[in-house]
Amino acid sequence: MDKNKISTFWRIFYIATSIGVIAHEITHILACFITKTKVKDKGIVLFKIPKYFGDAIGSVNNYGARGHKNRFLVNISPFFVVSFLSVMSYLIFIKFNSYFFLWLGLSLVFMLYRVLLTCIP
Repeated sequence: MDKNKISTFWRIFYIATSIGVIAHEITHILACFITKTKVKDKGIVLFKIPKYFGDAIGSVNNYGARGHKNRFLVNISPFFVVSFLSVMSYLIFIKFNSYFFLWLGLSLVFMLYRVLLTCIP
């Protein structure tokens, strides 16, 4: 067995936390819309189960935002939006003791953690 291949446990884990990936990619799409950056045809993959560790589980391919500010917004917007959503989910969980919001918050945090790991060399 290839040691970089993803096991069944991790496949189930990725499916269970897919909402974080989808929220992340939708945030990129919204930032592209706000900055008037064109997204490539068939350039949106909201979620896919990876076969190997390190494979992309979602992507938004665009033609490149014009200017440093727009590029920064498109690239960094998921960090701020998903962080905000995860904190709000946790606060709702505390207030109403709804495990759905605990799962939602943890899914979003997992996505942030995975993105941060890919940014560190």
